[in-house]
Amino acid sequence: MRVAPAATAFAASLAVLIAGLARAPSAEEVAPRNLPPDQFAFLKTCSSCHPPFDPRTLKRSEWRPVATQMHQRASDRAIDVPPEQLEAAIRWLEANGR
Repeated sequence: MRVAPAATAFAASLAVLIAGLARAPSAEEVAPRNLPPDQFAFLKTCSSCHPPFDPRTLKRSEWRPVATQMHQRASDRAIDVPPEQLEAAIRWLEANGR
């Protein structure tokens, strides 16, 4: 059976589209570099696994244990977040939580 060239081109285009949708956005796409350093660290750190949460979701005192637990999950998935980046992200969450 011969596949029409148009069908092959359509399948290739669809594969490229799906691959583009499946990739995670870069930190620069999520967080422009002109943000304060702690906020940039928060967006870069948290968007490595999921869309960043609104810091007002939790009380300031609740963010450190939650972020520490999420950092462990990221480590288990071989996602490397430097300790100083994690600490900056937690500082921002604590400063902006409820």
